[in-house]
Amino acid sequence: MNLEELLSKNKIRGIKPSKEKASKNLKIAERDLKATKDLYKHENYDWVLITSYNAMLQAARAYMFYKGYAPRGPHKHLSTVQFLRTFENTFEELTIDLLDRVRKRRHATVYDQPETVSKTEAKKSIDRAEKFVEKVKNEIN
Repeated sequence: MNLEELLSKNKIRGIKPSKEKASKNLKIAERDLKATKDLYKHENYDWVLITSYNAMLQAARAYMFYKGYAPRGPHKHLSTVQFLRTFENTFEELTIDLLDRVRKRRHATVYDQPETVSKTEAKKSIDRAEKFVEKVKNEIN
């Protein structure tokens, strides 16, 4: 789906580009990364995955705000991923696919399958979130 389709299907809306809103969301992402590392130390691996995902989501939202868009509708997480797909020249498809997989995994962990995240999966989620947040920071600054 391209930007025009996302707009016409009311999955995103145009807003005034805002580096200020983007910076606020990056601060949220950094807060979540810090929390993620604390949760890892306490072996709370489900919440490591959840907060790692949220750090990535907040960074993705920061990028949207910076570009002049915001998610809308009932499936904002999915709309955010779909928006990033329109910027595959900036974000590799593998990175976007990863965000989408973690989105689905997070949903299952929160609602259906508690205590299923391994230590290894938790560590990988931290590493991936750190790289993604850093990539967005570099794009915005």
